[in-house]
Amino acid sequence: EIFGFMWASKQMSRPVSIPPEAQKLVSEREKCRANKQFVQSDALRKEINALGFDVEDTAEGPRVWQKNDIS
Repeated sequence: EIFGFMWASKQMSRPVSIPPEAQKLVSEREKCRANKQFVQSDALRKEINALGFDVEDTAEGPRVWQKNDIS
C-alpha cells in the first residue's frame, strides 16, 4: 500500500509496478472524487485506462491493476 492506494494484481496475488505517471493520475482522481468533481474523475479514469491500468474504488481506497493481468 502506497499513499493509501493498493497496488496489486487483479486477484491480489502479487504486487504490480505502477508507473509514476499512473500513480499521479490515481492521486489526482482521488482528490476529484473527494471534491465531488465526478466529470473530472471519470476523465482521469480514462487516462489511467489509456496507460493500461484499471481502477476499482474500494472502502480502503482505489485498487489499481494492469488491464492485461490475467493471473
